Amino acid sequence: MWVLIFVFLFGILHAQQNLEEERICQELLTSPIHSPLLPLTKLRSRDLKYDEDGEFSCELVLQDQFLPAQIRVTIHEGLGWLNIRHVQMGLMKHKTVYRHFATLAKILPSNFNFNYQAGIWGMEEEVSEPEEVVGFLHNCLHGKASNDSNISNEIKIKILREYAKALTYVGRLVDSLLEFSKYIEIVPLDFSVNFIMKEILNLIDYTSINSNDYSQIIRNIQQSDEKYQLINSFAINNYQGFTIPSESWTPTRFYDIPTIKMFEKYFKNREPFIISLNSGKNLDNIFKWNTQKWLDLKYLSNIIGNEKLLVEIKHRNSSNFGYNPTVRKRLMSFKSYVKLLENSTSSYSYYVNTQRSYSGQGVYRTPLHLLKNDFSIPSFLKSVEKDMVDINLWLGRFIDNGYNENGSISRLHMDATDNVYVLIQGKKKFSIISPIDGLNMKTISPTHHVLSNGHGLQYKTPNNSSFLSSSLRSHHEVSDQSNYHFSTINVIDNSSKAYRCVSFDLNMGDILYLPTGWYHQVTSYGNTTAINYWFKPPMWEETLKSEMQALQKIYESTSLSQLHTEL
Repeated sequence: MWVLIFVFLFGILHAQQNLEEERICQELLTSPIHSPLLPLTKLRSRDLKYDEDGEFSCELVLQDQFLPAQIRVTIHEGLGWLNIRHVQMGLMKHKTVYRHFATLAKILPSNFNFNYQAGIWGMEEEVSEPEEVVGFLHNCLHGKASNDSNISNEIKIKILREYAKALTYVGRLVDSLLEFSKYIEIVPLDFSVNFIMKEILNLIDYTSINSNDYSQIIRNIQQSDEKYQLINSFAINNYQGFTIPSESWTPTRFYDIPTIKMFEKYFKNREPFIISLNSGKNLDNIFKWNTQKWLDLKYLSNIIGNEKLLVEIKHRNSSNFGYNPTVRKRLMSFKSYVKLLENSTSSYSYYVNTQRSYSGQGVYRTPLHLLKNDFSIPSFLKSVEKDMVDINLWLGRFIDNGYNENGSISRLHMDATDNVYVLIQGKKKFSIISPIDGLNMKTISPTHHVLSNGHGLQYKTPNNSSFLSSSLRSHHEVSDQSNYHFSTINVIDNSSKAYRCVSFDLNMGDILYLPTGWYHQVTSYGNTTAINYWFKPPMWEETLKSEMQALQKIYESTSLSQLHTEL
């Protein structure tokens, strides 16, 4: 690394222009304190003004057509790592990271690290460049960059997974299935890949696959299924809250705002309830909000027009919203989203749902931090306000603007926190299932424990396993464990008696309280707008401790311990 810095110091003195910019850029990349090219220290924050000046100067230096190639490479690498540090600080600099490493991978296609970084960052939702990612990661596995003997098996395994995922996104489903099969043979405990493979099998004509390859795919899925069943054998349900008394039951409806004391009663009992205020206008009048203005997209564009949002786009032939291996979110400005709606055909549905948390937004996920003057935390939530985790905007533009009987479905799932959901516009149907049936929900990763507060624990790979070392988990996850709480059940199509499910409608001005662990499948009709409040359930700290204890018991079982060691 110091050789590169020496070359940089020597070469920069011979550049032909922008001398002051060269000095600032040189200082950024060679400083023993600030250089992003040096190994990451314990420092978790940086001087952003210093970084901004240095980055601006380096970008100007890159425009020098006489700049030596090695210096150009060093600057791109330095700026790539600088922006990785900024992402770790909570800034939305993912695309900048990708731009620098993608440029480097194209300059030096035999460099494994550049292709690897470009491929991994290109898969981030904020970037989403699967077409280019396929090329970068294929190069790491099979091309010029694959000859690096220093690359560990854990890195190769991670690349194989992301390569298969990218193939799915570009529509090469058979190729994706074959690559996933290689991966899950090595990592049978990655149950999200097990799920993806089964979904792909439902979408393709598997007669086009070589019979030997198909047989191997089925064997690998079955091997993973056996591990799933093994973990299921440890399942315990300790839920002690409210359960659905009969199939005719629906949540209690209030027609006025409950008192704090009344809310606390339901909160303690873990019982859902609904507040029906009859209209969005009544909602605004009672809480002194201005959310009815949000129905006018021009109003929203004036306030949040350039704010970047992740938008889930689904074709009418695709399966559910939520966790869908063939549907990916795309990052765009709100103005671009509105333009997309104006030019769209009726074949697509669009959903602005949960967003990433970025620095400076607090509990308000984008773009609600820009709309805080239009709404507030409802008065009946006063006692849990200090435990608020996230406040989100849900903006759906679904196929068929009328209230057709099919609607658009979000996959059955549970939330890790308690939820108050406020419907500002449109109509939704909720189908809910009590945590008492949590072990029967066929979650993507097996639910091995339901706690007394209803929170369901899904199996997660141990942090210390060899293929998921802490160095890899610092920003990217090999397993997409954030989706493990989704279920493979569609309650509309399922007549199982393994659980009790009830359904009810929410209309404009309705508010639903749903405790953690209550599974819910949501059908949306036409245009919908909602906000929700996620906050910690009772015994939150105990929940975190219980998860570690429960997982430890599973890890200590003979067969799984051996499997982790082999990995």
